Amino acid sequence: AVCLGIAGWFASGLLLSISGMSRELMEGAISVLAVAVLLYVGFWLHRHSEMKRWHGFLKDKLQRGLGRRSYLGLALVSFLAVFREAIEVVLFLRAIWIDLDPSGQSIAGLGVLSSVCVLAGLAVIAVRQSGALPLGLLFRLCSWTMACLALILTGKGIHSLQEAGILPVSTARIVFRADLLGIYPTLQTIVAQAAVLLLIAAVCAVEKRRTLARVRK
Repeated sequence: AVCLGIAGWFASGLLLSISGMSRELMEGAISVLAVAVLLYVGFWLHRHSEMKRWHGFLKDKLQRGLGRRSYLGLALVSFLAVFREAIEVVLFLRAIWIDLDPSGQSIAGLGVLSSVCVLAGLAVIAVRQSGALPLGLLFRLCSWTMACLALILTGKGIHSLQEAGILPVSTARIVFRADLLGIYPTLQTIVAQAAVLLLIAAVCAVEKRRTLARVRK
């Protein structure tokens, strides 16, 4: 799965070089796709943030795999888990990479290498101290982080599609721009981010009702 994720990175770069699409159009398309992936993964993490539900999910997957006396199911679950994260990283980094100059790409590369080292250390700690880790809290933090990234990429993606001439540009009354946060003074970017924010709020409200219903039972 990791090897396929690395291959996906180079394949996306090759697609950019031979497709003939403008940088703004490709950036917008990748950003929109990354938003969809981030929202899906974020909702999944939020749904499994409760320890009982997470353990139940893992137990069900493990029992199904072992019950058939075949480890193919377990291998498939592990592959999909890692491959999903690898593709998510590729989409997110490629959306950022397009907009960077060579010096910025070098800094981003150092960030990737340092994060790999940090993740390797965290993986060792997680394996040794898995019973003491607050998985529910970690899942909730990750889900909210992904929600914030989705809002930022929504603004950047719509703005890139506007620069490519795909979407119209309607200036908002409040002139405020923050490229780092994906905030632009256009009605299209504001409406798109508001829609994503409402979707996140709606999913959280539904999950909260489900949780309360289970507690009452």
